Amino acid sequence: MGLTENPNGTYESGFFVQGIIDGIGRVSFIQGNFYDGEFKQGKLQGEGFFYKKDTDRWIFGNFTDGKCTTVLERGVGVPLEQLRKNYCITNVLFLYRYLEEEVQRY
Repeated sequence: MGLTENPNGTYESGFFVQGIIDGIGRVSFIQGNFYDGEFKQGKLQGEGFFYKKDTDRWIFGNFTDGKCTTVLERGVGVPLEQLRKNYCITNVLFLYRYLEEEVQRY
């Protein structure tokens, strides 16, 4: 788990495998867009939430190879309840993984 800033100005936070975001995480783009959800080898893969700032629209759905393949829900404005849910899930998973690693050390 960690946080990284990429040369293109994006920020990634979440789980990393060999320096590449993989698992649960978030990517924040320089334009103000962001994605919360699942990643596989650096690509949006699995269930996730994507917000596009310039249109103030969001989608929640299934992503495959970086693209949304199934829209489960969509709307206008940032739905705070969904963001809170994603934030809490991500933080609980971070804490669980951290504690699991600490226990294995001893």
